[in-house]
Amino acid sequence: MSESTPAAPVRTAIADRGIAKTFGHVKALVDANVTVAAGEVVALFGDNGAGKSTFLKCLQGIHRPDQGEITMDDQPVELHSIRDAQSHGVECVHQDLALAPDLSVIDNMFLGHESLRRGLLGRVGTLARAEIRSAARRAPAR
Repeated sequence: MSESTPAAPVRTAIADRGIAKTFGHVKALVDANVTVAAGEVVALFGDNGAGKSTFLKCLQGIHRPDQGEITMDDQPVELHSIRDAQSHGVECVHQDLALAPDLSVIDNMFLGHESLRRGLLGRVGTLARAEIRSAARRAPAR
């Protein structure tokens, strides 16, 4: 029998447990559970009306779940706004209808979070493109 080293525990970046959300008599989410490990890429798909958008809006702080718990980096969080979610590293790139078609992928990702150049050029709205590209490369895999 060979000896093996125990695997290091996987850090959970995001976990949603038992999330429920209703709008009047409509049950948009019932006992939704999602766990995403650090560095993992996850796709969320389903039929129209399945609750995908409602779930993402709860994760972004747009809607508050009626039940359940959201944890980030293994700590419970309450998200009251998009800024709260962003402070935990949550960003949402919306489907192509919400993108700016004349911007690059990186520019669309940083839309609303642009870094401006220093000095006069920054005051007139010139973007610090090298800084934005560098930030995109440094972004932690969540």
